[in-house]
Amino acid sequence: MRATSTLRACTALVVACFVLVVAPMPSSAANPQTEQVAQFKQMLGQLDTKDTTNAAELDRKMAHKWLDEAEVLVANGDEKAAKRRLTRVEFALDLIRAEVNAAQIRKLAEKQEAAAHNAPDTKAKLQAEVEKLRKKKAELQSELSQLQ
Repeated sequence: MRATSTLRACTALVVACFVLVVAPMPSSAANPQTEQVAQFKQMLGQLDTKDTTNAAELDRKMAHKWLDEAEVLVANGDEKAAKRRLTRVEFALDLIRAEVNAAQIRKLAEKQEAAAHNAPDTKAKLQAEVEKLRKKKAELQSELSQLQ
């Protein structure tokens, strides 16, 4: 009796292992294009949030469109057309990344230019404040010498 239950348990274990090993992979795991679509969606989402100046707004919209088309093509099994769309999206992501970085650099350059433009005014204000403090120091020293 005990041997029979042990045999059944071992048989069930062997069958379970066989089913796990031989069972076909889910279609999403078997198709690398599905994974690439998900990865590109994530990358495009990050670029959407990073593009605060909307420097690449049109390119981002087009990349979203191509990505949606690629997702439909993958679902329909048209791998060649999906691959072409994904290639477009890949190039668009590179372009968008470059546009966003260029816009950020431009924004920093404008800030530095404004700071450089305002430097003489800032310098004059600081010099006036230094002179005011020197006069105050001289007054305090004269008061101190009178008290001594």
